[in-house]
Amino acid sequence: MVLGVIWSFLKWNSYIKKIFRYVKKAKEDTEKKFKVGVLLIEKNEENNEHWEFFKKLLSNKDVSTYNVHSLKSALQEAKPKTADMKSTIISWIGYWPISLIGTLLNDPIRRLFNWVYSLVSSLYDKMSAKTFEEI
Repeated sequence: MVLGVIWSFLKWNSYIKKIFRYVKKAKEDTEKKFKVGVLLIEKNEENNEHWEFFKKLLSNKDVSTYNVHSLKSALQEAKPKTADMKSTIISWIGYWPISLIGTLLNDPIRRLFNWVYSLVSSLYDKMSAKTFEEI
């Protein structure tokens, strides 16, 4: 059980950092695109697994914007809370060996495929642009 508690702290830390990184990136990308201090988060493959959190963060709208000031207060209200994740945390503690194995197998593989995609995605876009340039 002690190992399960330790594992749950590691998983919780990883979970909140992942959400933080995504929100930070979305904010930076939006500021670059629109040159204003807003946050635009859209449902996509990258954030699909945490979309419920983002829906809560963004007042249950599919696509929402906040100015920087209201974003800070929304983030404070919507940051991950253990009460909302109780069953997940209990499963991390109780089934830590299975969770550990799944994490060790899934996370590196997912990162590898995301990295490969980031390398080739611009080539796909160039192929599309070349094919449709005559239209």
